[in-house]
Amino acid sequence: LEGGSSLGIFSLTGVKGETGATGTTGAQGTTGSTGTTGITGTTGATGVQGTAGIDGSAMPNWVIDYTYYLNDLVNYNGVFYVALAETVGNQPNISPLYWVTFTDAGMWETDGSEAQLKVANEIDMQSKKIINCVDPTTDQEVATKKYVDTDFIAGSILFRDASVIMGDNTNLFWDNTNKRLGIGTDSPQKDLHIQSTVPTIRMSDSNAATDQAVATLIEFYRANNTNRVGFLGMESSGNDNLRIATDYAAGQIKLGTGNNVTALTIDNSQNVGIGVSDPHSKLEVNGAISSSQATITANTDALNVAGVNSVLCATTNNSITIGGLANGVTGQIVRLIKIHVNNNLIIEHGEGSGTQKIITPNQADITLTTYGGITLEYDGAFWMVVSE
Repeated sequence: LEGGSSLGIFSLTGVKGETGATGTTGAQGTTGSTGTTGITGTTGATGVQGTAGIDGSAMPNWVIDYTYYLNDLVNYNGVFYVALAETVGNQPNISPLYWVTFTDAGMWETDGSEAQLKVANEIDMQSKKIINCVDPTTDQEVATKKYVDTDFIAGSILFRDASVIMGDNTNLFWDNTNKRLGIGTDSPQKDLHIQSTVPTIRMSDSNAATDQAVATLIEFYRANNTNRVGFLGMESSGNDNLRIATDYAAGQIKLGTGNNVTALTIDNSQNVGIGVSDPHSKLEVNGAISSSQATITANTDALNVAGVNSVLCATTNNSITIGGLANGVTGQIVRLIKIHVNNNLIIEHGEGSGTQKIITPNQADITLTTYGGITLEYDGAFWMVVSE
């Protein structure tokens, strides 16, 4: 210390500080310019010519690594083969284990300017179809000149004529809405409707002209197809009986006329009513009964009264004697009527050998001398006088 100062003067050497942190990397410089394009090389030499192709008519269709299926048809080196089983086309040649030669030579032929496919056997389309087939007529026909006409409308029923399968609604028609069949009409009015100039249904039980066992029937059944209601038809061993019958024990047969009025009834007891719906006897008639009328002008012991119920005895000068009748049936009534006053009608009792004799009430001959008559009824053995 100098001058008595209390502040001493001195110096200190400083210590070296730590190294500073590294500065950040500077920005990347810009990309340099693209160099110029190099010179194009010379053109290479032309390659050698390839092997000539196979003639177009024998172009192979064989495809390697392609799966072929049963009945597939391929062209391999101009020969057609049919696959015998599923196989993959990876053989260098067609193997006989999987393929068979299509033997029909010349599968394709030319007709004019068109090529046609000829097939000797069946073609399995494998669920495929033929498309774009023109209307098959004349020499363009399909399937041996048979084809299906597509010109149909609702109700068409297909049938075959000489060349096609077709539909003609005016000849055969099905109304599917009402379930009706029309023959000769396309608007059937009932379940079966036949329309023509003379509509006819024919049923034949055999081709034998002399067949004696006839059984040609129209049968009527209930909905269960078990219970037959009745039938109409020929049912005989002699080819001569037309039967109308009902199979029910209480069944009746009725015939009607205008306005569906019952004209004749046959009930289950075989009673017949004409104009009567509930006959009480074998024949009951509502009204008069008329039958044949005969006229005689001479004597007879065997007056034929078959189908006769009235005999006019007509002569103006001579008497007429009747000794017996012939061909009468049980229950038949015959009236002998004298129509002239100038002659007599004589009815003989028990006469007429070999004929149906007349039995009078007093067992004596009856003589009518004026207008009038006698009524006889046949009992199966004799003609009985019931009134005179």
